[in-house]
Amino acid sequence: MRFRAVEKRYGERTVADGFTLDVGAGTVCLFGPSGCGKTTLLRIAAGLERPDGGAVEGAGRVSMVFQEDRLVPHLSSLDNIVLCGADKKAALDMLDRVGLAADAGRPAGELSGGMRRRAALARALCRGFDTLLLDEPFSGVDEQNRESLYGLIRSAGRGKTVLLVSHDRRDAAALAERIVFLQGPPLYIARDVPRRAGWEDGLFDGAGDAPEDEG
Repeated sequence: MRFRAVEKRYGERTVADGFTLDVGAGTVCLFGPSGCGKTTLLRIAAGLERPDGGAVEGAGRVSMVFQEDRLVPHLSSLDNIVLCGADKKAALDMLDRVGLAADAGRPAGELSGGMRRRAALARALCRGFDTLLLDEPFSGVDEQNRESLYGLIRSAGRGKTVLLVSHDRRDAAALAERIVFLQGPPLYIARDVPRRAGWEDGLFDGAGDAPEDEG
C-alpha cells in the first residue's frame, strides 16, 4: 500500500500536504502525538474520507478497528459481528479467541471499555482483508488481554499489511516491524525505523507515557 502525495485540508487547517509513505506487507506503526493526523491517514486509507490531492494505492480489501468502538449497544457482541457479514460460527470462534466467548450474548452496551475494544477487534478480524487498519486498538485493554491480542494480530496479519496507529510504546514495540514517527500537522515523517536487535534502546525517548489500562 502507498500514500502518494496525499493532501488533506479542513478549511484553513492543513493536515497533509504531499504526504508520501510506502507500506509493504507486515506491521507498520504510525507513532506520533495526538492531533498530528494519524487517524486522518487511516480514514483516507479506508475510503472514509477523500484526499484533496494524491491517492492511496494498493490497499485492496480493507478492514478497520476504529478509534471508537462503533458497536450497536443494544445488540450482543455476536450480533454486532454478524451484522457486518460474518458467519456466525466464525464470529463465535473469534470471540472465543479474544476471550469473550462467555459474553457473546451480552449487549455491547453492558460490556466494559476493554471488552468492547476486544469485540471491535474480533469484528475487524472476521472480515477478509488485505490491509488491516488499527486505530488505538488496545485502549482500555488490560495487560493480560493485551498480550493475547498481540499474538492474535500477528497470526491474522501474517503476509498482509497491518497499519497500526498508536501513541503507546508497548503496542509499537510488541507488534511493529517498522515504526514511522510522525509529527504535524501538516504531517511529516520525523523518523522511519525498521526493527533490529536492541532497537528499543532510547527509541521512545521523549515520546510520552502510555495511557492507563481499564480492563
